[in-house]
Amino acid sequence: MLPSCPPDHKAKERSETKEEKQQREKEESIKERKQQRLETRTLREIKQTEYPPLIEVVNKILSTGVWFMSAKPKVGKSFLGLALTYAVGTGSKFLGLETTKGTCLYIAYEDSEARIRRRADAMNMEECDDIEFAFKSSKLMDGLEDQLIQWIEDKKSNGQRPLLIIIDTYVRSQDGNKGSGTNSYEIDASKLDRLQREILSRDVCCMFITHDKKAEESDKLNNMSGSMNFQAQDGVWHMDKNRTDGSTSSTLHVEPRDLEPQEFEIHMNTNFEWENIGTPLQKKLDKVTRQVFEAIEAISEVRGDAKPKEIWDWLLTNEDKYKWAYQKKTYSLFKKGKIVRGERTSSYMMPPLISMIEEDAEDYPF
Repeated sequence: MLPSCPPDHKAKERSETKEEKQQREKEESIKERKQQRLETRTLREIKQTEYPPLIEVVNKILSTGVWFMSAKPKVGKSFLGLALTYAVGTGSKFLGLETTKGTCLYIAYEDSEARIRRRADAMNMEECDDIEFAFKSSKLMDGLEDQLIQWIEDKKSNGQRPLLIIIDTYVRSQDGNKGSGTNSYEIDASKLDRLQREILSRDVCCMFITHDKKAEESDKLNNMSGSMNFQAQDGVWHMDKNRTDGSTSSTLHVEPRDLEPQEFEIHMNTNFEWENIGTPLQKKLDKVTRQVFEAIEAISEVRGDAKPKEIWDWLLTNEDKYKWAYQKKTYSLFKKGKIVRGERTSSYMMPPLISMIEEDAEDYPF
């Protein structure tokens, strides 16, 4: 008697008729389309649904979602971000505005634990368990989103309310080789797409700190480095240092998607704390004053301060009658405290933004 052979499965597959194959492929196609079907809701359903109110992390100026804070270097972005984190983590006021208390995460790619300690001491911050720091992470589209989601879920499982994530800076959080698209807008959109959806679905605010472009444009928001896609997120803070009026304050422009636009005049005091000093005033400067400020600032960026001859050369002022006008204006600005003496003999410079901690001066590249 011959041994029995195992069933030939391949032979069974070959026995499938043409009609059966077509029916099977049709059913698979229908199943695949159903999986790709758009999820929609009618306006009636939306109108009849009660949604929770918008969470304002900071009253009037910050809600949940993905935000950007931008300014030129050495204006104080990181100090403002740290102050925001402390205010939300402790439930205290920020720029005089009420905050919603929650657990915070500050990812400080450009800092160290020691630097955070020095800044916290300088800003009179007390110990707080609801404020956490990280100094390295995965990159966007390469694990960072999952790390942030896990952090949020871990806090929730511990009975905490994760509310604010600060990422300092945006450029350090991304991999230049990631992202898809034919232009910078599409590439940035692809990098932020998943993160924005995950953050919004969990009622958390994630703010990236970024830098302004070197070349200035009349539209302040267009000065942000990166693509215009940043403005398509849930909100933008832009700090515009008042470089041409001799003051040490900045204007904070707030452009949110779900709140009203705001503008505040803010000033950093000697304790490294940003203060809200009200609605910015329209400052009208005469042409000579504006040009002197611009010359001193431009020269100081290279030499540290500006001597009178360097100012005249920068202004290309060779005629005595014009030089006399600029000399008179420069001395007047000095007497009023709008400019101060520089380190070189007879030189001038703009007033420093803050009095740095002397032994730590090189350790605060804000």
